[in-house]
Amino acid sequence: MQKVFIDHSVQIKSINQAKGYISALVAAGKDFHFDDDPADVIDYGTGERVFTDEEAKAVCHRLDEMADLDWDEHECPIGYVLHLQEEKLHQAARDFMDTHTKADWVPLSLDEWLVEHADQLSDDVRRAGYTLLAQF
Repeated sequence: MQKVFIDHSVQIKSINQAKGYISALVAAGKDFHFDDDPADVIDYGTGERVFTDEEAKAVCHRLDEMADLDWDEHECPIGYVLHLQEEKLHQAARDFMDTHTKADWVPLSLDEWLVEHADQLSDDVRRAGYTLLAQF
């Protein structure tokens, strides 16, 4: 997991601050469903809590501050975190295809790419591609 500093003490007053805060949570691997209590969020890799009691309390305050902001097409903080996660997944698909694409292959979506080039991909690459695709 990437080491990212998140300042839980800074009051959120704007949509840009809110998006920055959520982006930092995602980058640190500390994003969660914002309807859940941060004190109950567990890192399933370690079995440890993601936030200390103090951090969980501060996260609750930051989420409350975000609630009334105008999230535009994302509608709410949860919609924005889902957008970031999807964006991250799309980048992973592009990176995967870039790694395994031959020079004469045309750019395609991951599902089309897997079908179009199935006979030219190793079983391991094809399996990894379908595993990635299943995450969408």
